[in-house]
Amino acid sequence: MKTVEETRHERLLILRDEYGTVAALAKKLEKSYTQVSQWINRSVSTRNGQPRSINSESAREIEIKTNKPRGWMDQPVTQSQWEEELNMDQYALLSKFGERLKKMGDAELKATDKIIDGANDALRAGKGTDK
Repeated sequence: MKTVEETRHERLLILRDEYGTVAALAKKLEKSYTQVSQWINRSVSTRNGQPRSINSESAREIEIKTNKPRGWMDQPVTQSQWEEELNMDQYALLSKFGERLKKMGDAELKATDKIIDGANDALRAGKGTDK
């Protein structure tokens, strides 16, 4: 069974995908890009050496700002929920990326996140070939 921190992290990833970029999600949540990026990347806190996670107060605030029902951030994500959002090719590709990301350090994750945001922004601006 996953911890509430892991569940909230998965829900945050769903929201990031729903809003398209970390920047767009941060804007919707009225949080800084850095704050949301640290939650997404589970950056290690300098205070306690633990991965940054979303506390209950922030989870409820996120639910309100994204029009999700109370407690949504704490409800475990099932495999079928992930698959409903993605076709199987996308799911396989994301699984591959996930394995690569697990092996990266903090600096690499931050750089990768910025690259992905830049690519998403370019696609949304019509500069890309996919969408």
